[in-house]
Amino acid sequence: MGPRAGSIALVAGGTAGHIAPAMAVAEELLGRSSDRSVFFVLSRRTPGQWLLQDTPFEVETIDSRAFYGNGWQQRLALPWHVLSNAAAARRLLRARGASLILAFGGYGCVDAALAAASLRIPVVVHEANARAGLSNRIAATMASRICLGMAAAAVDFPGARCVVTGNPVRRSFRDSRPPRDRRSGRRNLVVVGGSLGARFLDARVPELAAAVSRHGVDIGVTHFTGHRATDEVLGRYRQHGIEATVLQRTGDMAGTLSACDFVISQAGAMAVAEIAAVGVPALFVPLPGHAREHQAANLRALQERAALWWTQESDWDTEALARRLTAILADQRASAQASAQARAMSDPGAAAAIADVCLELCR
Repeated sequence: MGPRAGSIALVAGGTAGHIAPAMAVAEELLGRSSDRSVFFVLSRRTPGQWLLQDTPFEVETIDSRAFYGNGWQQRLALPWHVLSNAAAARRLLRARGASLILAFGGYGCVDAALAAASLRIPVVVHEANARAGLSNRIAATMASRICLGMAAAAVDFPGARCVVTGNPVRRSFRDSRPPRDRRSGRRNLVVVGGSLGARFLDARVPELAAAVSRHGVDIGVTHFTGHRATDEVLGRYRQHGIEATVLQRTGDMAGTLSACDFVISQAGAMAVAEIAAVGVPALFVPLPGHAREHQAANLRALQERAALWWTQESDWDTEALARRLTAILADQRASAQASAQARAMSDPGAAAAIADVCLELCR
C-alpha cells in the first residue's frame, strides 16, 4: 500500500446538532476514499458525544469551553483557555497528519481554527442555521470556505468564500420513509425536544395529545426529553389517559421517525433537516430567546421553500392545533401532502457538496 493521504479533522462541539452533520460528512468522505482518514475533535464537555458510541469514528478531545461564561472571572480567563487549547489542538493536528479541518460550530471550533491557521492547514466552516453562532463567525475569519446550510446565513460571513451546500444528514435518514397508506389504526406521534430538552413541549404536548384523542384519533406518543428526567413527563401523559413512551434519547432516531405519522419538534437546523429527509409531517415550535432567535429564523428562511407548519410558544393554542393535527392524522391525502411539504425542505446532496469542498482544498 502507498502512503495514506492527509487526514481530515471534524471539529464539533456542544450538542447533537453539531455532531450529527459532522457524522454525515464523515460517512461521505470515507465512502470516497480508503486512503484518507477522518477523526473527530470534540470538547470534553460535549454532551452530544454519545452519538458517536458504537461507530467506527475516532475521537480526540480538547478542554475547550463556551464563550459565554457564567461570570466575569470565567470570561477573563477565556483568552488563556483559547490559547492553551489552540496549542493542544496544534499538537494534535500535527500528530494526526491533518490536511484540513472542518468545523461545525460550538466548543472548540475557534481553538482548532487557530491551530490550523498556525500550521497553514485549510479551514472549512459549516453553518447549519440561518443565523450564525459566535464560534463559527470567529472561526470563519480563518476559513478558506464557508459552507451554508441556509442561504440566509450569508449576511454573517464574507460573501466571496461562501457556498450554499444545505445541511447534511446521515444515510440512515436519507434511506428512511414514513408510513404509507395507513387508513386505520393507531397514529404514532413523536416529540423531539433536542439534546437539551424542551420544557415547553414537555408541559404542553400531553394536553394536545389528549385533545386529539377526544377528536376521535387513536394516538400513541414517543417523547424525547433530552437530558431532562422522564418521570414527570410520563406522569402528565398518564393523567390524560395517553399511552406514551418517554425517553431521554435514542440511538435510532431515523428508525423512530420512519415509523411515526407525525412529529412535533423544536427547530434546530439539524432537527429540521433530519425530519425533512425522512419526509415526516411536522409541527415546529422554535425555542425562544436563544442564540439570536436562530430557530425562528430557520423556519422563516425555510418558508421560502415549503409551506411548513410552525407556531411560536406565545401563540400556542391547544384546541386549534388539535383540530388541525386531527385533520392531518385522519386524512390520508392531507398526511401525504404534509409529508411532501416536509421533503421539500431536504438537501439530499449536502454531504456530497461539503465533501467536494474539502477534497478540493486538500488537493
